[in-house]
Amino acid sequence: STFSTILIAGLGLLICLQAMINTSVAVGLIPVTGQPLPFISRGGSAYIMMSAYIGVILSISRFETPALFGEKGKENQGKKEKKQEPAPPKEKNTLADSILGA
Repeated sequence: STFSTILIAGLGLLICLQAMINTSVAVGLIPVTGQPLPFISRGGSAYIMMSAYIGVILSISRFETPALFGEKGKENQGKKEKKQEPAPPKEKNTLADSILGA
């Protein structure tokens, strides 16, 4: 849904923004802000919030299957796909076909 997409984009932006601020401080582009590097540095409350962000993203990805993969979500879980029949072998008409085995 649209809400899920915007929520995931917002949470991803928060994580990337914190990493960019930390990197900018490390390179000397901006003054020291005290932002820890997400999931690397030891920032207690920041680590808890990053874990919550990832938890929300994983929860959404579990129940909202993207339309890119042609699935409709939970209604397709557990259904087995039908195996396609192999195509019958074509006749070997030329010498190249018989050599290559095509």
